[in-house]
Formats: sequence, structure tokens, C-alpha cells
Amino acid sequence: MKKILAYLGDYYHPREPIEAVLREAVQPETENGELELIVAESIDEFMRRLSDKPHAAVLYAINKIAPQSEPGLMWMNESHAEKIARYAEEGGGFLAWHAGMASYPESSPYVRLLRGYFVMHPPLKSVRYEGVGKWSTMMPFELLDEHYMINCDERDTEVFLRSYSEDGESIAGWRHEIGSGRVCCLTPAHKEEAMREQTVMQLLRECVSWTAQIGS
Repeated sequence: MKKILAYLGDYYHPREPIEAVLREAVQPETENGELELIVAESIDEFMRRLSDKPHAAVLYAINKIAPQSEPGLMWMNESHAEKIARYAEEGGGFLAWHAGMASYPESSPYVRLLRGYFVMHPPLKSVRYEGVGKWSTMMPFELLDEHYMINCDERDTEVFLRSYSEDGESIAGWRHEIGSGRVCCLTPAHKEEAMREQTVMQLLRECVSWTAQIGS
């Protein structure tokens, strides 16, 4: 059985709906015994359990502890970033989902691991998502979503999803191998209704399966 460790939720993103969607997305694998999903109650627990070398880890949390009262207070220090990077390089899978790529320092080992980061997003609006490359046969879909504008090193990763709105276009999903591990980034979605869109659920399940090397 493969173990998936997750830390989900922050000031702007309540944990409960994110966890419910993630559990539903991987339900077939958990029910047939292929996968066990462990959701950490805190960042400290997430970092501690990462030492147990789960097959993959999922992070959906902005790098801010109290964005309204103390906007400069971040949870990820250099030691955390190096530990996550080392975990992936030594064979772990890592999925940065939506807020899991927001407000992390561009120069950190964590962002170097992801090979991309969140820049900004306009207010909620209709965002169109389209598959790229071998994912191009996927039916395009639209969500009321935060249109994440991403800075990504496209030359050194595989882009599989792009996003479009009246504010422009961006990368919305990418993945690559690093060392013995795998890293994947997925920007949709912000609200539970958008997360539950069928194609988003399918993408999420495939991203988890790819990072954990389920079926490979």
C-alpha cells in the first residue's frame, strides 16, 4: 500500500472541503487498498511525517501564517524547504496544489524544486482550461476560479495544462522528474464547487497517481 501525506488549508482556504475533494478523488485507490491518505493536522506534523518517506506528499497551503494581521510572517523556513527538496530528490513524489505554490520565496529550494511559482491572481472570474501536448485531447473546461498567473521554467518541465481569461493566459499544470522523485503543480481550483468539477477531479487523481507512481 502506498502512503500519501497531505497538508491542506490555510487562512483563505478552509481545510474541510479540500480534504473532502482529495479523498473523493483518490477513493478508488483507497478502497482497493492501493493507497492510504494521511492528512496532517499541522505543518509541524506534515514536516515530521515527511521523514517517514511517504510515497507522495500533497501541499495545498499558502506560505503565510496570518496574512491579514502579520502579512510578512511565513511558515516555510530554509530548513523546511531543503527537507522537502531532499525528500523529492531521494524518491518522493510531491504535488503542489493551488495555494501550495503561493507566496514562497523565488530563491528558495522549494521554488527551485517546483520550477515555477504563483505571481498573482485577479478577482474570481471565468477561467478556461485547456490540455497541452498529450493532454490536448482532454475536453476544455471553464470554472469560476482565481486565475493564477504563474512564472514557470517551461524549458525544464512538462506543461500539461494552460489557463485563459480576460486578463490573459498562463500555465496551469506542469510536472517533471527530479533526482529519483517526481514533482507536479496544479493551479485549479479555489472554491469547492470548482474543485468538484469532473475534469478537475480527474486531473487531481492523475496528478496524485503520477507523483506516487501508482500503477507504475
